[in-house]
Amino acid sequence: MEDIRAWLFTMLAWNVHGGVAEKLSDPSITSMLYGADIVVLSETWLDEHAAKGTSLPGYVAHHCFGVRRKTRGRTPGGTHGVGFCVCEVRP
Repeated sequence: MEDIRAWLFTMLAWNVHGGVAEKLSDPSITSMLYGADIVVLSETWLDEHAAKGTSLPGYVAHHCFGVRRKTRGRTPGGTHGVGFCVCEVRP
Protein backbone atom coordinates (compact mmCIF):
# COMPACT_ATOMS: atom_id res chain seq x y z
CA MET A 1 0.00 0.00 0.00
CA GLU A 2 1.31 3.46 -0.93
CA ASP A 3 2.20 5.85 1.89
CA ILE A 4 -0.32 8.71 1.83
CA ARG A 5 2.30 11.16 3.16
CA ALA A 6 3.79 11.25 -0.35
CA TRP A 7 0.58 12.99 -1.48
CA LEU A 8 0.38 15.54 1.33
CA PHE A 9 1.84 19.01 1.02
CA THR A 10 1.77 22.29 2.92
CA MET A 11 0.73 25.58 1.38
CA LEU A 12 1.06 29.07 2.76
CA ALA A 13 -0.71 32.13 1.30
CA TRP A 14 0.22 35.74 2.00
CA ASN A 15 -1.23 38.98 0.63
CA VAL A 16 2.00 40.98 0.45
CA HIS A 17 0.46 44.30 -0.75
CA GLY A 18 3.50 45.05 -2.93
CA GLY A 19 7.15 45.46 -2.00
CA VAL A 20 7.66 41.73 -2.39
CA ALA A 21 11.36 41.93 -3.33
CA GLU A 22 12.21 43.81 -0.15
CA LYS A 23 10.04 41.56 1.99
CA LEU A 24 11.60 38.38 0.57
CA SER A 25 15.07 39.71 1.41
CA ASP A 26 14.15 40.11 5.11
CA PRO A 27 15.28 36.99 7.05
CA SER A 28 12.66 37.54 9.76
CA ILE A 29 9.97 37.22 7.09
CA THR A 30 11.46 34.43 4.99
CA SER A 31 12.05 32.26 8.06
CA MET A 32 8.26 32.09 8.46
CA LEU A 33 7.79 31.02 4.81
CA TYR A 34 10.32 28.19 4.69
CA GLY A 35 8.90 24.78 5.36
CA ALA A 36 5.86 25.23 3.13
CA ASP A 37 5.90 23.20 -0.08
CA ILE A 38 4.03 25.96 -1.93
CA VAL A 39 4.06 29.66 -1.04
CA VAL A 40 1.40 31.81 -2.73
CA LEU A 41 2.07 35.56 -2.77
CA SER A 42 -0.93 37.65 -3.78
CA GLU A 43 -0.97 41.34 -4.77
CA THR A 44 2.71 41.28 -5.63
CA TRP A 45 2.40 44.40 -7.83
CA LEU A 46 5.24 43.15 -10.02
CA ASP A 47 5.68 43.64 -13.73
CA GLU A 48 7.48 41.07 -15.88
CA HIS A 49 10.85 42.78 -15.47
CA ALA A 50 10.64 43.07 -11.67
CA ALA A 51 9.41 39.47 -11.31
CA LYS A 52 12.66 38.05 -12.70
CA GLY A 53 14.74 36.88 -9.79
CA THR A 54 11.95 37.40 -7.26
CA SER A 55 11.72 34.11 -5.39
CA LEU A 56 12.78 32.30 -2.26
CA PRO A 57 16.08 30.41 -2.35
CA GLY A 58 15.31 26.72 -2.80
CA TYR A 59 11.99 27.46 -4.52
CA VAL A 60 11.01 27.78 -8.18
CA ALA A 61 8.94 30.92 -8.83
CA HIS A 62 6.01 31.26 -11.20
CA HIS A 63 4.26 34.62 -11.65
CA CYS A 64 0.82 35.47 -12.98
CA PHE A 65 0.34 39.13 -13.81
CA GLY A 66 -2.94 40.97 -13.35
CA VAL A 67 -4.73 43.13 -15.87
CA ARG A 68 -3.14 46.57 -16.13
CA ARG A 69 -5.43 49.36 -14.96
CA LYS A 70 -5.18 52.68 -13.13
CA THR A 71 -2.65 52.36 -10.33
CA ARG A 72 -4.56 54.36 -7.68
CA GLY A 73 -1.38 55.66 -6.07
CA ARG A 74 0.62 52.46 -6.46
CA THR A 75 3.91 52.16 -8.28
CA PRO A 76 3.30 52.58 -12.03
CA GLY A 77 3.93 49.51 -14.15
CA GLY A 78 2.90 46.85 -11.65
CA THR A 79 -0.35 44.95 -11.57
CA HIS A 80 -2.04 43.01 -8.82
CA GLY A 81 -0.46 39.68 -9.72
CA VAL A 82 0.14 36.42 -7.90
CA GLY A 83 3.42 34.63 -7.36
CA PHE A 84 3.76 30.92 -6.69
CA CYS A 85 6.97 29.61 -5.13
CA VAL A 86 7.22 25.84 -5.26
CA CYS A 87 9.80 24.02 -3.15
CA GLU A 88 12.42 22.35 -5.36
CA VAL A 89 13.05 19.39 -3.03
CA ARG A 90 10.61 17.91 -0.56
CA PRO A 91 11.95 16.06 2.48
